[in-house]
Amino acid sequence: MKFTNLTPNTVTIRTEAGDTVIPPSGIVARVEIQTVLDEVQSAALGVPVHQVHYGDVRLPEEVDPYQDVLVVSKMFAEAYRWSTRRQDVSLFVPDNGPSAVREDGRIVAVRQLLAR
Repeated sequence: MKFTNLTPNTVTIRTEAGDTVIPPSGIVARVEIQTVLDEVQSAALGVPVHQVHYGDVRLPEEVDPYQDVLVVSKMFAEAYRWSTRRQDVSLFVPDNGPSAVREDGRIVAVRQLLAR
């Protein structure tokens, strides 16, 4: 299996064995989102609260989700799962949490991928 990075950014996974660099594939998995003001929640909390609605969410036709290890954004992975309810496609997200390697506040590598 090969990695297919469906984000616009290079993903570097840093382990004790060294770095695995996954360049962008040139194909970006995108999701349409729309936000709508939730007037009830906004009034109750005293700050604007918006509900997120996902639009068109699909994997690009150029990729084979059964042959490739698909690296996607967290937003795409969440929208895909919510929208399609499919569990037969493995999506992986760079873990940009506390374990991520940062230089000058910017993430330069992650320690792992998260299965979504």
